[in-house]
Amino acid sequence: MWEKIKSALGVAGAVLSVILFTVLLFVLRRGKADGRRSEPVDERDTRIQEGIADSEKRAERIEEGIGRAEDAVGRCEEHLQRAEDILRRAIERSRQEKPDA
Repeated sequence: MWEKIKSALGVAGAVLSVILFTVLLFVLRRGKADGRRSEPVDERDTRIQEGIADSEKRAERIEEGIGRAEDAVGRCEEHLQRAEDILRRAIERSRQEKPDA
């Protein structure tokens, strides 16, 4: 009789142990899964913010480059205007010298 009680308690203990360890394992794995999900999201957000900051810096550099290019174009226009004026005067002088010759 004691043997039957011992075997019944042993089976019941084994079943309870399996159920307890299964629930415990499920809870622990779920906690790790949540932790794993949150880290890549934080990392992804950090990378996105770094990318945005880099893009803003590039945009500022491009703006500065465009400003310098506009200044250079303005100087080129001035040089071309001076060159046109010099050529016009040279043409006028050459026309004035031809009739005199």
